[in-house]
Amino acid sequence: MRLPRRPKPDADFGLKQFYHDVGLLIREARKKADNMTQEALASSVGLTRTSLTNIEKGRQRVLLHTFTQIASAVGAEPVDLLPKKQNVLNGLGVDLPSSLAPEERGFIERAIGAGGNYETIHSKENRDGGKQTASGKRNSRGAD
Repeated sequence: MRLPRRPKPDADFGLKQFYHDVGLLIREARKKADNMTQEALASSVGLTRTSLTNIEKGRQRVLLHTFTQIASAVGAEPVDLLPKKQNVLNGLGVDLPSSLAPEERGFIERAIGAGGNYETIHSKENRDGGKQTASGKRNSRGAD
């Protein structure tokens, strides 16, 4: 006997936000690079202007080697084109208690910054409207 499939939650929500943020950072870096056009950047890394537009809008995922080429073309370090840890924490809806020891806070931020559960927790938050705290418990009101 087969169990019916559960509807798949919007698991891509976190990824969409991540690529949207990456795209914004790429666009900002491109504009700072002597106000480089999309066409010039796309041509320098072997993309079409349409592909670069879609990357900048977060609609198209960028391959790692292309990402590093884009960073080089705009004169940025690849890490500068990735969302900052605090943005990832905010995107997760994680509230770290101020009572955490600095080494505990650093560990959690490093683990989350590595991309651990970015999409999973974000999609759960989207599904039930609550926020996840550092203890893993949900705050169903969505307030602190």
